[in-house]
Amino acid sequence: MEGSDSIFLIHRDNSLTELRAEAYGSEEDIQSYLEDYPELIPGTQMSDGEPLRWLLVRREQGVPGEIGGGHRWAVDHLFLDQHGVPTLVEVKRASDTRARREVVAQMLDYAANGVVYWPVERLRKEFVNACQARGDSPTELMAAHLQEEDDEENFWERVRANLGNGYVRLIFVADRIPVELLRIIEFLNEQMSPAIVLGLEIKQYAAQNTRTLVPRILGQTAATRTRKSGDDGHVLTPEEWWERFRSKHDAATVTTAERFAEEINEFGDVLHPSKSGASLALGIARPEGGYTYFAFIDQNNSSVWLGLAYLSNRQAFTSIESRQKILERLREVPGARIGNKALTGGPSVPFRSLEERYRSKLVAIVRDIAEELRNEPRDSSQQTYG
Repeated sequence: MEGSDSIFLIHRDNSLTELRAEAYGSEEDIQSYLEDYPELIPGTQMSDGEPLRWLLVRREQGVPGEIGGGHRWAVDHLFLDQHGVPTLVEVKRASDTRARREVVAQMLDYAANGVVYWPVERLRKEFVNACQARGDSPTELMAAHLQEEDDEENFWERVRANLGNGYVRLIFVADRIPVELLRIIEFLNEQMSPAIVLGLEIKQYAAQNTRTLVPRILGQTAATRTRKSGDDGHVLTPEEWWERFRSKHDAATVTTAERFAEEINEFGDVLHPSKSGASLALGIARPEGGYTYFAFIDQNNSSVWLGLAYLSNRQAFTSIESRQKILERLREVPGARIGNKALTGGPSVPFRSLEERYRSKLVAIVRDIAEELRNEPRDSSQQTYG
């Protein structure tokens, strides 16, 4: 690889510096870069909409081979994107002939066993321990990673649901992805669903005191990108959204979700897919224009969540007391996930908990919130969210 190609830097004084491709000294170099700079996994190349962001659970994440068992294998890195999708990263240099077959078998072992035997509580503890070992604050890292409407409990619930559904991302990393490995990656990505399989080349260029890393995602065909992405730049129709939902969940979950959607649609002004396609969102028209979205049916994590973060910006729910009343009612629904940040986050209820009587309770909560929003006086100073 060394000397095989170059990139050029043009300086402000119009001088030119040539940076030649340079081989890595060891796999450890690439692994350390990924640990220190997760953004080397180019989220913009993997999503046409919101770029994917990465939270490192830990390096050398152990993978058990049985329930409650010790670690049988270890994947080089385990990341979580902002949607709670576990992302397994395995690093091999192109000069290592194992990059072609053995690494594929290893990765499939990790994925097949991880989705079954990784308890989320254990991963959560691993994340905290790894942060503390590096001297980082797990609380601060998690807060920075969460989306605006999210809270930590909901995030880990999504991780649990994604593992349960086999929704994981496998990334093979090398300084150069051999053609033989690329063909395997493309084949697996076409055949495996909902799992995503990708290659990542990170080439290194150097000259004097300058070093540049150039990452490039490989193996993501247009067909698989459209089929598997929840945020592919195309705004889904309700029919397309439900088609995806039905493909991911069992018949009982789908039936409960459809009934819930029918019931809340009776008193909502709009019920349509969000721009990212991640959820089906219920909105109430605002006096000043636009909509306040506050009830969401999650595409990947079969649940309903209430956007108290959005409601907190509306006059009817500015006070903590008004949102606390919502949480008190929500606690009457079995299985409700109410985290420490629920008052400014997104408490949720999995559909598996929604027997008919409890579904009625949740529908009543949504209906009463909608009525409060409709009764808001017109106030041009209100902020607009959602």
